[in-house]
Amino acid sequence: DGACEFGIVGQNVLEEFALGEDEQRYEVLAELGFGRCSLKIAAPESFDYQGPQSLAGARIATSYPRITAAYLAANGISASVVKMNGAVELAPQLQIATLICDLVSTGATLEANGLRPIETVLDSEAVLIRT
Repeated sequence: DGACEFGIVGQNVLEEFALGEDEQRYEVLAELGFGRCSLKIAAPESFDYQGPQSLAGARIATSYPRITAAYLAANGISASVVKMNGAVELAPQLQIATLICDLVSTGATLEANGLRPIETVLDSEAVLIRT
């Protein structure tokens, strides 16, 4: 918004923002080596996963709908993306979606909710940007 010239942000947040913009208004100056995590598609343990095409026709809940949709499109997968703001890992239990796409660092939250990662959509870390 023109309030500053430099910023520190996660690549995942930056990518989701950038996919909604008509033009790129920033430059990544450096990867900072902290805040590492991955945006992963995860499924219930009982989900029969045989590769990316197993996602076809699924409903996928996420807080990152643009990144998720771009990943699906890039892989030729037709699936529905359901936007959620928080507690995405509960979507399968609440029958909002079959799968989720959420940030994972240790995987403990996925495991606690009976989910397992099946696809990595984006690896992320903090970056220094200039506007």
